[in-house]
Amino acid sequence: MEGGRIAFEVTDDDVVHLSCPASYKKWFSQHGYRLLSYNQEIGGKWISRVFNFCFPSWGTSTLIVAEKIAMLQE
Repeated sequence: MEGGRIAFEVTDDDVVHLSCPASYKKWFSQHGYRLLSYNQEIGGKWISRVFNFCFPSWGTSTLIVAEKIAMLQE
């Protein structure tokens, strides 16, 4: 950081990544998982819980519970 901004020219930016909860949701569904809970009932304040319920992909926190779907052998 320089002057409150990221100094892209002199930093190692490839180690910085902010994950999007929707990316995790997509990954789980593509790899045989069923989502049991996706950003539900989380947040410290009531307004955070309401926001997370209405807009789970923009959650103030991320909580994903997934279950691996067993593959049926034939």
